[in-house]
Amino acid sequence: WCDERDLQPLPARPEAVATYLAALAMDGKAATTIGRHLAAIGWKHRQEGLSAPVQRDERMVIADTLAGIRREARARPSARKVAITARELAAMIAAADGQGTRSIRDRAILALGLAAALRRSELVALEWRDVELVAKGLKLTLRHSKTDQEGAGQVIAVPSGKVLKPGPRLNEWLSVRGGEAGPLFYRTDAQGMMTKEPMSDRSVARLIQRYAEKVGLDPAAVGAHSLRSGFLTE
Repeated sequence: WCDERDLQPLPARPEAVATYLAALAMDGKAATTIGRHLAAIGWKHRQEGLSAPVQRDERMVIADTLAGIRREARARPSARKVAITARELAAMIAAADGQGTRSIRDRAILALGLAAALRRSELVALEWRDVELVAKGLKLTLRHSKTDQEGAGQVIAVPSGKVLKPGPRLNEWLSVRGGEAGPLFYRTDAQGMMTKEPMSDRSVARLIQRYAEKVGLDPAAVGAHSLRSGFLTE
């Protein structure tokens, strides 16, 4: 972020940190997440033998920015995303028709997201090595997750299924992706061709909203968490 704006990250000026926090808020990050970013910046400074930006913030610009972010968060109505049911997701998968690279990838993401109850951060963190295809479905190794701060990891089983068919859809994607090491899901370019860039959690959310709109759902009411919620609902 600093490199893109020709700013010095270490030591960071308090004004730069405050602007970064505001940018996170404008990008939709929660106040608690923004607080963790600030704590991480302070930790990195201390590791390098430097004073944390908040300790050099005589004008209190960081504190004022955080206070404003928290006020905005309290004033906003709850933006909790609704669950997507298996029937709705089946319609969304059907809307991702065709044999193009992007369609094949999108069908795999949609099916796997609900069938494995994955968060969007877990979806984009998956690598090729984390997937094991077995007779009745597949096994996924989650190396890190929101509730696994120590990084112990876990293996979850995902049945093939008769409706969403996450195993066959993922296998179809793997035949396109290839077997080289790296992220399980890559981005596609404007022409729908696969790049070697990993997907972001925001791109997964936009993908889900795009197909939700195609089948008549309100895209503003759904997001990546709607798949996990849908699994729990079903």
